[in-house]
Amino acid sequence: MEAIKNVSTQRERSIVEKIEVRVPIDPSPVRVRAFNENGNPIIEISTGYSALTRMIVSGFVLSSLLNRNEFGNEYARYIANTYATGRIDGGKLPWEKAGLSVEQKEKLINNTKYFEIEHGNHIVLLWYVLAHEIAHHVLEHEYGDELSMQEIRRQEKEADVWATNALIRIGVPPAIAFPGLLYWYYLDEFGVKSEALRSHPPELKRIRWMLKKTIQQFDVWNLNERYFQKVPKESTIDSFNFLLLFVEKLISEQSNYGALKGSEQFDQCMKVMYERCLKECQEKYGYSLSLCENQLCNSEKSKKIWELRCKEILNGENYK
Repeated sequence: MEAIKNVSTQRERSIVEKIEVRVPIDPSPVRVRAFNENGNPIIEISTGYSALTRMIVSGFVLSSLLNRNEFGNEYARYIANTYATGRIDGGKLPWEKAGLSVEQKEKLINNTKYFEIEHGNHIVLLWYVLAHEIAHHVLEHEYGDELSMQEIRRQEKEADVWATNALIRIGVPPAIAFPGLLYWYYLDEFGVKSEALRSHPPELKRIRWMLKKTIQQFDVWNLNERYFQKVPKESTIDSFNFLLLFVEKLISEQSNYGALKGSEQFDQCMKVMYERCLKECQEKYGYSLSLCENQLCNSEKSKKIWELRCKEILNGENYK
């Protein structure tokens, strides 16, 4: 909070000073939110969310150590699916999901470097989450279930921009929040009840913007050593570019609609979303076709999410 205040305007600082941060000991539901209580600004980040994001970060770190580039992404989707279907307590730890032998697991657990990297990345991810929630108060966003999904996404985009710029001024690379943002994105696929009305479903172009901003502003955040030491430029940018290429690939897969225009393009986008839902529901998560058709891929929640996602895909970006 002090770090955020140090890079805020006088008006923003006066708001930040009034915020009460709560950490509910609550494994489920995974809760992150900003709200007002009796006129006072409150932020809640539950222990469940902290534990869940640490698992996802562990998956990405393990992916790097094992040189298994796809594992971090696969594990993030697995965790999102596990939470969305109410099985978060039964989720496998990353080394279990990666299929490590007993010997490999023991070697990993005793690897000090692994836990140092995991802990450091997770702490910085939580910095971003806190900055994002602070942004909702500073930007005077509205709260409540009556808000439309489109309005919520607009506010989430604004909070992303504010948090990203704040962390750059502090000296922290915003792209370190990538695992957490990817988790929220994947939650959309599983039609979590009212999730979009309570949380932070980022769209891929928002994640792409955050990665590009981190790379473009490398010297700005890296030269500020108040909280973190400098990192090597070439290898760090290479790592962020790898994530950027992954996001670009996802975006291209979603937006390849050939010469179609206008409503035809939108209709084709919706068809692709539905077909992808059926395929992934069966192949990646092992559900029956009837369950996928009746309970997930034809739900009103899924259709609303696809409508927003298709509009975002087909429209340009609008960031400051």
